[in-house]
Amino acid sequence: MTFRATWDLNDGGAFSMPRKTEAQMDTLASGSALVTGQIYIVTDAKRLAVATSTSAYFVTNTHAGAGSNSDGEWVAIDGTQWCRGEVNLGSIRAFGNGTLASLYRTGYGTWTFPRPFYDSNWIMNASYQLQTYSASGLRQALTGPNGHKGNSNSKSQAFALQAFRLSTETDADTVIAHCRAEGKFDPAA
Repeated sequence: MTFRATWDLNDGGAFSMPRKTEAQMDTLASGSALVTGQIYIVTDAKRLAVATSTSAYFVTNTHAGAGSNSDGEWVAIDGTQWCRGEVNLGSIRAFGNGTLASLYRTGYGTWTFPRPFYDSNWIMNASYQLQTYSASGLRQALTGPNGHKGNSNSKSQAFALQAFRLSTETDADTVIAHCRAEGKFDPAA
């Protein structure tokens, strides 16, 4: 299972969530070998740790869990759950003609969270790329990206994701939306 410390998927990379004992964490810290921002699973303490520098780390109070499935990945710490996943929105040129009056845009897509939240009071943001060209502007009709509160009345899905562009500056056509959401952890889910 892999997660991103910053949840920023624009560079296409990912890092692992290494499993370490508390003694191993201390050894890494004393040798300034921690990766700042990296999340570690501290196996003997059954908690998560976050490296705050190359020589220091913070252990969370509780680690509720982490997992992944075909809809993405999730991690829960101290009652908060974070999800990330990708949604294929199809062709950027499905609709419109690339003018200000009629932007190129995809059809609508739905992201099913890899684990449902406790309620529908979650927030999400998303970005997308067309091949190597980083495009701006992901629109979501109901659940509003870029930090907007989810208002789809669903604790398990974000509806009506749509990407748009003024022009196509690349031959790439398919839009993959990189989605992130945060909300309250539901231990019963």
